[in-house]
Amino acid sequence: MLRTMTQRVFVDANIIVSKTIFDWLFHLRCLNDGMFQLHSTNDVFVEALRNVRKNNPRASSDLIDRRLEMIKDCIDETLEYFPSTVPFTGNHENDYHVHAAAVTLRSDILLTDNKVSDFTTHPEDEPYEVYTADDFFMLVIGSHPECLLPATRSQFSYWKNRPNSRPLVDALQSSGCNQFAEQVRGALQTIALE
Repeated sequence: MLRTMTQRVFVDANIIVSKTIFDWLFHLRCLNDGMFQLHSTNDVFVEALRNVRKNNPRASSDLIDRRLEMIKDCIDETLEYFPSTVPFTGNHENDYHVHAAAVTLRSDILLTDNKVSDFTTHPEDEPYEVYTADDFFMLVIGSHPECLLPATRSQFSYWKNRPNSRPLVDALQSSGCNQFAEQVRGALQTIALE
């Protein structure tokens, strides 16, 4: 359960790259004012936007523009500078910048779909806990169950008439959010009865 004090959540690039995950993060953020704040860096944004473009090489520039606007709307604080001297025990040197920024920002949670060992081999020594999107979404709705139905209703309303859109549960499952997908399935059943 999230503590009553606002939690500082550092958002990694793979969370931003996934439209499904980032959309749900946005909605849950809006419905839980004061529960958590989202933080990241320009390095993470560049990495995310590069991967969005790599995954969609023929998309118009609108795709990148929309994702950048969504980042600006969702992220509460962007760290401009972090030192290169933060101790690092992770197995993935390319994730040093994420670890260093999360430490510098005094993050409570590092939100990523990477392995913990990419950032640290001694998680008990870090100021943050590593959460996957699925685990974080479950934590949020566990702390505030009333937010699930309006978030699901909003997502359903947006996606139901979009061409080539996938059902919400399928999109979440393919994004690795299996536990959360089951909660959304229940919320959709409730909505269908309204």
